Amino acid sequence: MGDILTKKAFAEMTGVSAACVSQWISRKKISGDALVGKGCRARIRVEAAREQLKRNLDMDQRTSLGMGAKARLGPRKPGAAAKAAGAQESRGKQV
Repeated sequence: MGDILTKKAFAEMTGVSAACVSQWISRKKISGDALVGKGCRARIRVEAAREQLKRNLDMDQRTSLGMGAKARLGPRKPGAAAKAAGAQESRGKQV
């Protein structure tokens, strides 16, 4: 099944803002099996979302998302999702 993260944790993992992730969802760049739930409480299935973004974002969006930032859509380092989730839990928020 894979990792499931909040939009904020997925944003941190991919190096973009949570608002950017919300825009990807509203613009159907992330949809269907990559989402668990709906609306502001929707969660992200990491591997499905990454594959969708690789297909749905054009090259410019993948390499320069505002202010020179680059979305990290390639293979993750082991434990990256756990680290993002753990950081969120340590701040007292649900994952």
